[in-house]
Amino acid sequence: MQESIIIRNFGPVKEVEIQNITPFTVFIGESGSGKSTVMKVIILFRWILKMINIRSYLKHSKISKSPFRFRFDSYLRTSGLGDYIKPNTKIVYRKGSSQISYSNNKIDTKVTVLQNELSLDKLCFIADKRNMIPDILDTKKSEGLNYYLNETFNDF
Repeated sequence: MQESIIIRNFGPVKEVEIQNITPFTVFIGESGSGKSTVMKVIILFRWILKMINIRSYLKHSKISKSPFRFRFDSYLRTSGLGDYIKPNTKIVYRKGSSQISYSNNKIDTKVTVLQNELSLDKLCFIADKRNMIPDILDTKKSEGLNYYLNETFNDF
């Protein structure tokens, strides 16, 4: 399934449009150019789509009330991206026929994934901390890692 994203006015990112995100994606560029921010937004929206997939599976199974609630503000806080939102931030994420969009301080998660597109992908974000391997290998430190480094540690 084709995956794409448009990000406007989010943290250091003024505008970026990626038409074909592949399962293994690497960005190369200058320090401070927004590479990590773009990857964090992609993984955040992949996570939201995963939750929508679960909700859609329940709906396709004729379970009318989902126990899952979307708290985008909470997701932003947990991911450390809360301060990046601006009044004119716009994000449009697409995978297959599903689209999640954020604009005017609102996220649209009222999406039902088509039955033939349901998936529960494993999400893995390699933290952008340059010297993370010693921290990951030091299991005593692993309890105090930041969110993304902790996720990398759990995947490792």
